[in-house]
Amino acid sequence: VEQITERARRVLRKFLAPVEEEILKSFLFSPNEEDVSHAYTLAWSVKETAFKALHQSGVDFIRDLPIEQMDAVAGGWSIKIGGKGMGMNVAARFIDTLCLSWTVMAKKVESKR
Repeated sequence: VEQITERARRVLRKFLAPVEEEILKSFLFSPNEEDVSHAYTLAWSVKETAFKALHQSGVDFIRDLPIEQMDAVAGGWSIKIGGKGMGMNVAARFIDTLCLSWTVMAKKVESKR
């Protein structure tokens, strides 16, 4: 969960590649400041979720967790991650002044036969 602020916008070059920014801009409601802050906070939240799900250190958010696709779904978005997060889908939505993102990864269960 991330508070929607200008913070993500100030550091966006540390976590968002220009091609990802173009994907994000296609979902901006308008170019006003509030929508831009929402979009960058959404991207940060999604990448932070993917990073935490990987359980790896030394991950570069741009190189290792690129946003490859973004689709609008009921009440939010479904985002496909590439790189080390290949195949990971992150869901996200806004709730008031917050951005909530999550992913569910299937855990392999070993048979005890």
